[in-house]
Amino acid sequence: MRVALLIPLLWGVSQCQGLDKGSPPQLDGFPIWSSVVTKLQVAAASNPLVATYKSIGTTRGGRAIPSLELHFHDASVSKDRNGKKSGGVDLRPVSVMFSMVQPREALGMAALLNIMDRALEAASAASQPENDPVLAAIKHSRVVFIPILNPDGYEILRKNYPESKDAIVKNGASGLCRNESTTTHGVNLGHNWDFEWNYKIITSEDYTNPCDLSYRGPDPFSEPETRALRDLLIQENPKSVIIFHSRHISHESRILVPFMFHQSSFMQNNTKLQMLSDSDIAVYKNITSEMQAALPLKEHEYTVGTSWETIQHTISGSDLDWIFENTRAYSIILQLGTDEGSYWPSPELISGLIEKVRSWSVVFSS
Repeated sequence: MRVALLIPLLWGVSQCQGLDKGSPPQLDGFPIWSSVVTKLQVAAASNPLVATYKSIGTTRGGRAIPSLELHFHDASVSKDRNGKKSGGVDLRPVSVMFSMVQPREALGMAALLNIMDRALEAASAASQPENDPVLAAIKHSRVVFIPILNPDGYEILRKNYPESKDAIVKNGASGLCRNESTTTHGVNLGHNWDFEWNYKIITSEDYTNPCDLSYRGPDPFSEPETRALRDLLIQENPKSVIIFHSRHISHESRILVPFMFHQSSFMQNNTKLQMLSDSDIAVYKNITSEMQAALPLKEHEYTVGTSWETIQHTISGSDLDWIFENTRAYSIILQLGTDEGSYWPSPELISGLIEKVRSWSVVFSS
C-alpha cells in the first residue's frame, strides 16, 4: 500500500535561476549538455555535504547522463568522507525528477534545473528559517535530479538548430531508419519501457515504424539511456517520480497520471475504465488538488488526467506506467505549456513560463 506525504516546495524565479549563472554556451536561452554537466559537477564540488554528482550511464555516443543528488546533512553529526553518518546508511525516502526525454523539450529541463537550484540553495545555506518548506523537504528525503536523459539527441538538435528544433524527439541511434533525415534516427525513449509492450495502441502514430517520431525501439530497454534510468530506479526505489515535458501551440499545462497504455479514466470515476485502485486515485486527486492550489493564478491551472483523457491516444511501453507499476512510486508527467507555437520560447519569456507553475513539488515517504 502506498502512503504519501505531500510537501510544497517553493521555488522563485529570477530570469530562470538554472540558466544564468555563468554556464555558457547556451542554445537560445537554454544550457547545452556540456554546460549542464559542468553545472552539476561544480554544484557537487562546492557543496560536498549536501550534493553528489554522478553519471547514471553512458549513451551510444559516449556522453554521460548527468545527475545530482541532494542529501541534507546536519553539520553537528560526524560524517564519513562521503558526507554520511559514520558507519550509517542513508535510508531516507527518495524522489526522482528527470527531463529532456525528448530533446526539443528544453523548457522542462529549465524547470527542473530551477527547482534543483532552489533546493540546493536551501540545503547549503549557512542558516535557514525553521519553517522553510524546501529545507524541510531536503532534510527528510533525498532528491535525484536528472536534467538530460537524452544527451545524444540534444547534441543532434544543437547541431541542427534552428532548422530541426521542433522535430527531434529521438536519441539518434543509427541503423534503425534508412531515411537520411536526422530527425528520424533513433528511438523515442519515453516509449522504450517494458510495460504492456504489445498492448494495442490507439493513435495515429506508428510506434513500430523505425522512421516514425514515436518509434519505441526493437525491444524494451533496447537503449542505454532507458536501461541506465531503470537501474537507478530499481536501486533507489523512489517514493515519487516527476517526469518533465513541455508542449507547443498551447499555454495549457498538463499533469498526466497512470495508466497510459489503456483507455482508462481517472477524473470521471467510470469503474469500467478505471485502472487505478480507489486508494491510488484518492492520493493522486489529493496531490493534484494541492498542486493546483499552489498556483499563483487560477488561469494557470493544469489539465489533469490519463493519456486517453487528455490527449486522446494511448501509449504502450511508457516510462510513466513502468515506473508506477514496478517501483510503486507515485509518478506523474508534467507538461509545461508555451504560447508561441514552438517548443522553444523566446529567451525573455522563459522565466515567465516557468513562473506559471513555480509553487510546488512533491516529496513522498512511506
